[in-house]
Amino acid sequence: MRKFTAKRRTGKSLSGYKSKKNGQSAEDQVEQSAIHYREAGQAEILKRYEPYKRIGGGGRGGMFKAVYTGKSGCDYAIYLPDGRAGMIEVKSREADRVYISVIDELQRAQLKRLYEWNQLSLILVRMRGEWYLISYFNWYFNENGEPHSRKSHSIKQLSEIGMRLNFSTHLEIPFTSI
Repeated sequence: MRKFTAKRRTGKSLSGYKSKKNGQSAEDQVEQSAIHYREAGQAEILKRYEPYKRIGGGGRGGMFKAVYTGKSGCDYAIYLPDGRAGMIEVKSREADRVYISVIDELQRAQLKRLYEWNQLSLILVRMRGEWYLISYFNWYFNENGEPHSRKSHSIKQLSEIGMRLNFSTHLEIPFTSI
């Protein structure tokens, strides 16, 4: 019988693996919250998947093969009963800071457009297990409408520019305040 040995990872590979697991854990919590809000009739929060094209496989015991055809933009679409709608980008970090630039160009353009159209344009950040909800505007600009001079946000800064959310069985999002 063949003995199982764990895959050895380089430092960069291990870091990427941990980031992927951390991000998946955060999205699992968002998915739990989406189910809660859908069942309560308070919101429809839908995962937006990366666009891909199937290139083969998937038959009996075969591997499903696909290639990405582009980026999908923000992670979630949100629809509220009062008619408001928009997008949510989710970021998760086990660090003390999150770089403002973690929002890629496509996501930023999408959030900016929604903000200009007076739609929900939100960034949901989990840092060290704590959740924060920040508007597109507050992520990039100070109270005077000028771009932030800093390159990243600390936990303290996130609580100043956004709102800290509780998580018991789901994220407690105050929909009337956003």
